Amino acid sequence: MEKVVFAIPSYPEAYEELFIELENDFLVYKNFQSQESLYEFIQSNEIDYLIVEKDLKGEPFYDFLKLIAERSQLSIIIYRDNNEEISLMVKGEIDIPVFDINEFKPGKMEKDFEVLNEINEEKQNNEKMKMWEKLTNVSNDKTEKSGNVLAISGFKPGLGKTDIAISFSWWLSESNYKVALLGYNLQNDDLCERLGFDRTKNKGLVAAHELYLAKELSYQALRDTMVEYNAYCDVLIGPYVPEDTEHMTEDFLLNVIDLCRSQYDFIIVDTECNNYSIAYVPILKEADFVLVPCTTNVSDLYHLQRGIKNLKDRYDIPISKFDVILNKATEGGHIDEDIIMKNTGIECIASLPYSKSILRAAENEKPAVKGLRNRSIQKGMEQLTYRYVGRKNKYRDTVKPGILHLKKEVVGNAKRFASFGKPS
Repeated sequence: MEKVVFAIPSYPEAYEELFIELENDFLVYKNFQSQESLYEFIQSNEIDYLIVEKDLKGEPFYDFLKLIAERSQLSIIIYRDNNEEISLMVKGEIDIPVFDINEFKPGKMEKDFEVLNEINEEKQNNEKMKMWEKLTNVSNDKTEKSGNVLAISGFKPGLGKTDIAISFSWWLSESNYKVALLGYNLQNDDLCERLGFDRTKNKGLVAAHELYLAKELSYQALRDTMVEYNAYCDVLIGPYVPEDTEHMTEDFLLNVIDLCRSQYDFIIVDTECNNYSIAYVPILKEADFVLVPCTTNVSDLYHLQRGIKNLKDRYDIPISKFDVILNKATEGGHIDEDIIMKNTGIECIASLPYSKSILRAAENEKPAVKGLRNRSIQKGMEQLTYRYVGRKNKYRDTVKPGILHLKKEVVGNAKRFASFGKPS
């Protein structure tokens, strides 16, 4: 699936319109706000189309486009309030204009230079130098990359948020993605019990907070407070009781996410559904994507519709950041994917059947998701993976020689066994 990236922060409505138009056929990434964040993303991801406005915050546009053209292979489309044309270009129905970098050479941007000259020259040069050094410092080191932050949230309890967070984390780690699962439900965290871990004083969010207060919180220190869930998945369990979180701050929770970004492919955050919690609105704003479960119950659709509208109008969180998954905990209800799309304008990207009976399984099976064998569940997990990655397995193009050798040996023995006693 081809990947499309936007950098038109001055036109959020246009981005949302194009996102809805393209998301069925393309993997559409978020709308970047600056040259710096966009360039970092391009260096660590392969993309096919870039829709960008010439007033994107940062260096003179000519210099920035020249840098991109030298270091990446992608089709660049300049945004000029032409949504319909851009949609047709990306879909291949009309030709993309040949990109002429000379169009943006200095001299055609007098207005930009007039603004720059009004700024203190020394301060401006220092800031530009720091940014440009960061942009051009391309490295293959893992610490230069940023993982996707996926907040799993909702607008009422009992939607299966934790079920999905645990299951998807396990699924991704089985697909060779390195995952951090963060327990940010400060009022009712049950990751520890659901995964069969023992609570200890030196593990979890509370231990990380003590390190933060002592100014000793680094990635390695944070890693020591996490519990290994699978070969590629680390879990930061939440607090045992809400009183343990009284002195925690929004800055601390965001700092933990920042430390994880450079070390993991995915940071999955099991959040609350409380507008007044420090682990809700700030986390949704920080996340690259917000995955919201909805069941087949009519009241859950009502909460979904009202909740997303509230976050957009009150907190300026764009609708395009939200993804909906149909969690059929009440199988046989009236709500389906088409009704959700009609009432919210958001398409369901996957569905999971009978979540409470299958995902949780028996109480003595911990973690229950390790026993996932249902094909419908696996299909839902594959849909989620493809939505956020564009492929199923991190190393899908590599084959381990040892596995091939073992497969060949097993097949050979089976053939010999099948032919045993038969006349040659």
